[in-house]
Amino acid sequence: MLLIPSTLSISLSWQRRSNVSQGSEWPNSNKGGERYEENLHKRRGLSYVDKSERVEYYYIHSEVESLKGKLTIVQLLILTLFISCAFPFSTQAAIPKKHEIPDYFADHFDKTIINDKWNVIEGPWSIDSGKLTVSKGAGYKAIANQTSVQDVTVETDISLADHNGDAGVLFRVNGAVPGVDNVKGYYAGISANGSGSVFLGRMDNNFTELKRTAVTIEPKTSYQVKVIAVGSKIQVYLNGDLVLEQTDSTYKDGSIGIRSYNSEPFFDNVKASVPDGSSLFLDKFDNAPNQAIHSWNILNGSWQLSSGSLRVNKDENNKIIAKDKVFDDMTLEVNLKIPADTEKGDAGLLFGLKKVYPGDAKANGFYAAIGGDGNVTLNEWKHNKRLVLQSTKAFDRIEANKPYHLKVVTSKNTIKVYVNDTVTPVIEYSDKGRALNVKGGVGLQADQAEVSFDNFIASAYVVQERTYKKPVSNKKPLIETPFTPLPLGSVQAKGWLLEQLELQRDGATGHAEDLYGELGTNAAWLGGSAPESDWERPVYYLKGLVPLAYTLNDQELIATSQKWINAILASQRKDGSFGPESNDDWWPRMVALYAMKDYYEASGDKRVLPFMTNYFKYQAANLPAQPLKDWGKIRVGDNIDTVLWLYNRTNEAFLLKLTDTLAGQAYPIADIFSKNEFQDFGSDFQPIHSVNVNEAIKMPSIYYQRSHSKSDRKAFNAGVKNLDNHNQITGMTSGTEMLAGTSSTQGVELCAITERMQSNEEAAMILGDPQIGDDLEKITFNSLPGAMDKEIKNHQYYSLPNQVESNHADHGFKQNYSNGMMPSPTSGYPCCRFNMHMGWPYFVKNMWAASADGGIGVIAYGPSQVSVRLKKADITIKESTNYPFEDKIKFNINTSRTVKFPLKLRIPAWSVQPSITVNGEPVKGIKAGEYVSIDRKWQSGDKVVLQVPMKLKTTTWINNSIGIERGPLVYSLKMKENWQVKDKPIAPTPGFDASALGFNEYTVKADNSWNYGLLIDREHPEKSIDVVTGPMPKNPFKQATTPVKLVAKGKKIPTWGKSPNNVEAAEPPVGPIFSKEPTENITLVPYGAQNLRITYFPEVTEKLTDTGAAKYEAEKAELSHASIRTNEPNASEGSYVGGMDFADSRVNFNSVDVPKTGKYNVDIWFANGLDPSTGKIIVNGKTHVLKYQNTRNWGRFMATKLEVPLKKGTNTITFMKEEGFYELDYIVVRPQQ
Repeated sequence: MLLIPSTLSISLSWQRRSNVSQGSEWPNSNKGGERYEENLHKRRGLSYVDKSERVEYYYIHSEVESLKGKLTIVQLLILTLFISCAFPFSTQAAIPKKHEIPDYFADHFDKTIINDKWNVIEGPWSIDSGKLTVSKGAGYKAIANQTSVQDVTVETDISLADHNGDAGVLFRVNGAVPGVDNVKGYYAGISANGSGSVFLGRMDNNFTELKRTAVTIEPKTSYQVKVIAVGSKIQVYLNGDLVLEQTDSTYKDGSIGIRSYNSEPFFDNVKASVPDGSSLFLDKFDNAPNQAIHSWNILNGSWQLSSGSLRVNKDENNKIIAKDKVFDDMTLEVNLKIPADTEKGDAGLLFGLKKVYPGDAKANGFYAAIGGDGNVTLNEWKHNKRLVLQSTKAFDRIEANKPYHLKVVTSKNTIKVYVNDTVTPVIEYSDKGRALNVKGGVGLQADQAEVSFDNFIASAYVVQERTYKKPVSNKKPLIETPFTPLPLGSVQAKGWLLEQLELQRDGATGHAEDLYGELGTNAAWLGGSAPESDWERPVYYLKGLVPLAYTLNDQELIATSQKWINAILASQRKDGSFGPESNDDWWPRMVALYAMKDYYEASGDKRVLPFMTNYFKYQAANLPAQPLKDWGKIRVGDNIDTVLWLYNRTNEAFLLKLTDTLAGQAYPIADIFSKNEFQDFGSDFQPIHSVNVNEAIKMPSIYYQRSHSKSDRKAFNAGVKNLDNHNQITGMTSGTEMLAGTSSTQGVELCAITERMQSNEEAAMILGDPQIGDDLEKITFNSLPGAMDKEIKNHQYYSLPNQVESNHADHGFKQNYSNGMMPSPTSGYPCCRFNMHMGWPYFVKNMWAASADGGIGVIAYGPSQVSVRLKKADITIKESTNYPFEDKIKFNINTSRTVKFPLKLRIPAWSVQPSITVNGEPVKGIKAGEYVSIDRKWQSGDKVVLQVPMKLKTTTWINNSIGIERGPLVYSLKMKENWQVKDKPIAPTPGFDASALGFNEYTVKADNSWNYGLLIDREHPEKSIDVVTGPMPKNPFKQATTPVKLVAKGKKIPTWGKSPNNVEAAEPPVGPIFSKEPTENITLVPYGAQNLRITYFPEVTEKLTDTGAAKYEAEKAELSHASIRTNEPNASEGSYVGGMDFADSRVNFNSVDVPKTGKYNVDIWFANGLDPSTGKIIVNGKTHVLKYQNTRNWGRFMATKLEVPLKKGTNTITFMKEEGFYELDYIVVRPQQ
């Protein structure tokens, strides 16, 4: 039998075989025949090349095979020598050319078996010293391989490692799949939490506790747990004593199993029997099975799977190589633990392997290692010698059994090695004297160290050259939209905008995988099992990571994002589904699909379109039986968006029908926004959840492309109008987390900000409305930077118009996260820390768009450069500006040839006498609030200058307070912020101290007076406010160097202080307020340039005769069938009106005086501790119905407003109940601006 390398090209028929000799498992064993084959090759002058280099061996079939048995060994050697000379072997030639489709390989070493008696559903189960154990995880379980049974007795011995979690037996199991609670059956067990308990629960893909009995359970103590289930009666015994009994008939029969939740249990003697005493099942775990290490070739050493990791004995140069995998530019990661007594040994990653020799402990390639002595080394195996290329003392010494995350990134002629910090390498190596050939196999090595490895990931990546790409517009029957998105990478950020992306890269996004366990190598979206990592969090992060990586064209971010993309592509199953099996929710996949489409636009990876097509076929087939629910039901616009995107590239008709199905299963979103039905769903919070609102507002516009419905087209702007009762000065709707009215101290959630930005970006293109672009800029330039620190490391879950301190408190929010106003990497609930990453990158991506008439247009302004292919011409437009910190915007055009197309510029509605010149010549007909189309022949060197003069403007807010705006920027009182570290929520690891890098939870307090009112002419603010400009810094959102400041006139208001929690400011007192305090010059800075701020200012006056708004206390009104509640610190003046529970309950304000007839806003301070309610408000005999959002509790007040006509002189306003209940604190009547 003749062996030759598969790279030879000869006219013979070939048949691939998996092993060199029949029945062998080479190179995992050293049988004589295999050693002979290896030695044979050595004598021929050839080297055995591992499959990781994709040099495989085949049996020659056909004529050569027919010679079998006819040739002597000598003749075979002669023939072999002839073939070797005729077809010389080259290791380099054996490696295929660079793939444009990146390869991927991952192993979390958790695909274990117990023995043939068990079916492992999930978890790294192993037999240790005659007992069954599993590492700590969420809902690990295994089901016994026995027939279904009705009446059964199940018993086992259980011990728990500590006081965390629980463990027990499953019985009457009718189904089990991966996922925390994904079992149908019963679960009974023990918990050592507190003093301990025995419990019984019913599981139907969630856990319902049926009964729990307090019993002392000590860790590391074995307890016999026995369950007897006969009919509907279930009894649970502990050490032979009956401790609880319950009746439940949901499940009548099924299998048995074991389960662990967040504990590290040991099981022994699992038994099951039927009522007559016959044994049904028994496992004493006496013998541990040999765990197969799939996808790996063991070269030498004793490698074995154990409790979810790969372990190796303490010998020299133990190596294991991934089968059939070759990587070039790659990221390579693993977690490893080394015992403390291993100062001489090391362990780490092998890569670039060219030649490996089973049993000889040699390899040609590279080795990045962590030593027990704390040294990190980059080595090269060359000519059977280990050469140290670079070494650094990273740690004093390795901590015992401490996990270390080792990562290698290769690129062309550079190798970087990281330990626990994925941004700053401990080694960066390149060799100017030679090319580093890192292409080859990958694996693991341990040298004189007994090491455990976990979560191995190898991912190739490709950095594409930037090219001019043609936009893809809607295909029929979809509506032709005014604008079409450009492919990701078409727009590059410049100037201050580029600085924001780079800060994000070096800060929150770049370090995200170091900060959050959900994004580590054990994430479920990477095939692992980390807690809370199988839903939205990792894909939220990816949705921001991909556009950041490709907008910056940053090699290492691209490599990082490619790992996630490759993992998601590899996760697709035969039925088209993808992602973690432990969670089948439609919603997180909607997020993932955005990342996939963006990645495709940037990379052109041919795997993506079939991947999405197969998934949408799966979705179309399964939606009838598994309809949308919860988050996916309200956020379905994201799903429809990506379906339509795919349709425009594949033209498959089933996709259009799928959008109809999705829209049909959604909430009535167009009606919710058009008819103000946010609060019409009772206890269902989805339509009033502020993130949902700001995300779902784009859905009707997206579906309008398919439906052609006028109601869908109008829903966006109607929704904006109907949300006015929750609007804030930055253009965002309040929400903490539910819609929260007009108060100055109700916040905006960061997730809502980034989602609303995307909604406006898409709606602006679909509808072509320039006002949506105005609103987008206002949100982006104010709310987004205002919710982060200025290094983009920490974020605030909630940010407020008036925020004078960031600290722990009961803030009075519906969802009251104590640290939700504090800058921190863990502020509030863990969603914003993942969803924030898309804000700036998506804004840059969507600043420019292709127009329906073959041109290009501006959606939002800022320093940038766009490159696009239009009409067979390559066009680049550089936008040079410091906007919004200046009002001049210059465009320099470069084209591959002279080409005619329209350039569409959005003229902001706030601009005063805007102007445009082309090559110095003015353009006529410029109007604020419209698009201007400049349709002409363009050639390289053409210049366009847009001037949008910015005028100071006042706006009126809660309690007649004043806001100051100039262009798209909102201005707030300059605060002297005192930042102090309150907590270090990210525990340090060796080599990565998050706190030292600035990732901390901070209290921020104002070291200055903030209780100022403005002395101002509302109609002519320029009379009392000076605009002061300075040089443009790299980061204009740093308060000290922000390039635009305002100097206004103000007076202190001594009576204006903090709210009862001593953290928030009290609401602005109703002005104008007469003040004898001295007039001061006060400085205002852009809203986004600080984290503390006063943005809603009371108005002060020096004239006693000034009239304006008036405040009316409810407890001072005429009451009927209602009561006054006193001693309430959260109420104005300590009192309010409650008990408005009856049809004839009334609060009559009989003397509401106004100076002239006209429209007025009534600010209404109310409390509603239950579901949303409605109130009847009668104004001078005319009835209005107002919807009240539910508040944190009774006696905890929020504000809303009602627009009413009033006549000059005295008016009557009466408040009554309609549906539900509410309480009333006070009202403010103010002229409408």
